[in-house]
Amino acid sequence: MRVLLTFLLLLAATAAAGCGTERRETPAPAAISDATGPSDAMPAEIEGEGYSGVRMTPERWAGHPEPEGTLFQASEDEVAAAERALAAGLAASSDPRVAEIVGRLGDYVRQYIGVERDGSRLLYVNAFCDAAGLDPKTQVVAVEDGGTCFWQALIDADGTVLELRINGDA
Repeated sequence: MRVLLTFLLLLAATAAAGCGTERRETPAPAAISDATGPSDAMPAEIEGEGYSGVRMTPERWAGHPEPEGTLFQASEDEVAAAERALAAGLAASSDPRVAEIVGRLGDYVRQYIGVERDGSRLLYVNAFCDAAGLDPKTQVVAVEDGGTCFWQALIDADGTVLELRINGDA
């Protein structure tokens, strides 16, 4: 954790000095669902047994490459159903780092965004143990590296983890 904090401080100092900055093209945003009309919804905090996070809006998520599909703000019921199955779904992974994640699952803050693909409603979970100086209520927390402190999962309506990505270590 100390190494991560040191890296973040060095990165912030470099950015403040204008050194080492590079311009990146922003990826094309995923489609935003207008099935219910324009969204006036705001990101909404959610908390349940063993989890807490933010139900993000498509507008707040726009510009981020993951997940692919049509975005929507997930309902509280969709989040609760996914969370009930999350530990078992993660444990089915063959990645040895998953045991550490499952062992401290309640320590992660999550951001949730709904995604529709091929007619199925899925839930994308962006989980982190450190918000890296970002406000998770208004900004998508996306970092490179960080190991098991940062992971993402795509979950279907049955609670099956379809995709799991755990950040690497620098």
